[in-house]
Amino acid sequence: MHRTYTAAFALVGIALLVAGSVAAQIVIQEEEEISGTVVSLSDSRIAIRDDSGQLHNLLIQSPDKRGVALTGGAALRFPAEVHVVGRYTIDSLERDDSIKLEVPLNRRGEVDGAANAVWRISANDQSPGVYPQDEPANARDFVTCQIVGSFSRLAKNRLLLQVPRNDYVRKKILSIPIAAKAEIRSESADHRAAAPGAVVEQAVVANLNTGDRVIRKLRVSMSTASSTQRTFDDELALKHRRLSDEPVPPRLIRSRHFMIQTDISERQAAILTEKLERMVTLLSKYFGARPTGLVQAYIVHDLSQWPQGMLTEPAGIAKIEEGAGVCFSRRSGSQVEAIVYSCDDHGVVQHESTHAFCTLTFGSTGPTWLAEGVAEMGQYWKSDEVAVNIDPMVLQYLKNATPKRTLAEIALPGRTSAGGWQDYAWRWALCHLLANNPNYSDRFKPLAIALMTEQEGASFAAAYGDVEREISFEYDQFLLALDNGYDARLAAWQWGRRFVPLRGGRSVKSKVLAKAGWQPTGARLSASETYAAKAEGEWKLSAKGNSLSAIGEEDGRGRLVGVLMNDFALSSPFDLGTETTFTAPSDGDLYVRCQDDWHSLSDNSGEVEMSIQLAE
Repeated sequence: MHRTYTAAFALVGIALLVAGSVAAQIVIQEEEEISGTVVSLSDSRIAIRDDSGQLHNLLIQSPDKRGVALTGGAALRFPAEVHVVGRYTIDSLERDDSIKLEVPLNRRGEVDGAANAVWRISANDQSPGVYPQDEPANARDFVTCQIVGSFSRLAKNRLLLQVPRNDYVRKKILSIPIAAKAEIRSESADHRAAAPGAVVEQAVVANLNTGDRVIRKLRVSMSTASSTQRTFDDELALKHRRLSDEPVPPRLIRSRHFMIQTDISERQAAILTEKLERMVTLLSKYFGARPTGLVQAYIVHDLSQWPQGMLTEPAGIAKIEEGAGVCFSRRSGSQVEAIVYSCDDHGVVQHESTHAFCTLTFGSTGPTWLAEGVAEMGQYWKSDEVAVNIDPMVLQYLKNATPKRTLAEIALPGRTSAGGWQDYAWRWALCHLLANNPNYSDRFKPLAIALMTEQEGASFAAAYGDVEREISFEYDQFLLALDNGYDARLAAWQWGRRFVPLRGGRSVKSKVLAKAGWQPTGARLSASETYAAKAEGEWKLSAKGNSLSAIGEEDGRGRLVGVLMNDFALSSPFDLGTETTFTAPSDGDLYVRCQDDWHSLSDNSGEVEMSIQLAE
């Protein structure tokens, strides 16, 4: 089902969080109702392919976010009504899954009957424990109990469930019989509980006068086939689920590289310190150097709970009140200190702690473009993962900002105004490209270290001046194709290939990989000349996808396509397929690729061999 109904009315009951560039009143121009399948999702976005095959990229506000990012960078409060339900087989349970069930249980840990339904829940949904509905008369009496615990394993139609110490039963492992037709169920008000492949029964979408499309209501059905994999954050939540999530008075927490004063809960403190230590490990591995001292940090959940005089930096307190953070550096001879003041948002803490890492490791953070770009990279860095994976609000801003910041506007020498999160976003984009694109990555780390250690003569121009046009071109292409999942290594342009004009019966052959961006053919085409191209071989757009020829699928995905480059300007792409005759739209060097979403190249495989010559 896919129907649209008009609803042109002013947006009522929601508010702009950040004015941004949106000055006019926001209006819902129409609402539409969609059903189909989840293609991808992130914190603030979900892509749905409807029953007719059309792809819809939609915004959605997560329960833990204050709003969604609209075109132009404004944030809008627009909470969604979300219902994600799932039904799975018992054997889909994984060790340490948080589950909930109800059975008659006595104080000896014996069970009367079997569990008919088992609920898989988030590690943060409910504290583990045994919750009796009544008080038993004696240790042998059975009382219906809700049990929340950690799945251990299945043994002879019995579910072994680990529970914490409690007042009802002394056993730490409960053996619960499972009914023959029992199934695993899940229910969530968070769209992120869904996964690619899940069935969208209903999505009510508000189309705004800004051009944005925001979900107001979402119903999704999950199954074993569409179950999601655990993220690093999921693993940390499971690992520390037994710790209290209640805020506590400010106290000192120490780890290998941090000395933190904070009032956040024991659970959040354990999760955050583990994230910070992993971040330091990744940064140290990349730069080949470690900080010389401990990062001092003040991480605040509720300022009113802090004794007067405990926080001594007025500028730091002001940042915390804004929901932001700052890193102060102090020098005394050869000694350097780095002190972080931050709200309790993990991303903010990681950003400011990256500044602290650079200060303690190299003596400074370098010019502003590098300092803020590396700090943003620090909060997103994941082990063995170089694909883009950033906050959807930042992503949405970069994709829709007009005009886009140029390379010259970003890579300014020296210390300049840090600006806001939008300025951080542009600096992240440049640093991410330089650090991960193989055409420029070998120069980025030495440049960054030279700038942070304040080596004489070190500058962006000195390091990249000879390839400035190539970087500017690839930076523009990066912004055009940017999305979570984009891998700069796979999309890198191959500048070393020699191109030659096609004359007479001369044919040029080249291999074209499905798992790459635009690839050089070596053929230089002339405007208005007619050429014959042929491609043989097969490729796939996913590990379990069908093998395709260069003609691709009906919607064009998987098709061999071409583009002409002339003096760093590109023509419009054009179809080639398995065999075609075409007239060149302009002069230029021919590049080709397997047509697919830029953020989906990593699971492609296979290649075709293409040949091209003047048509007879």
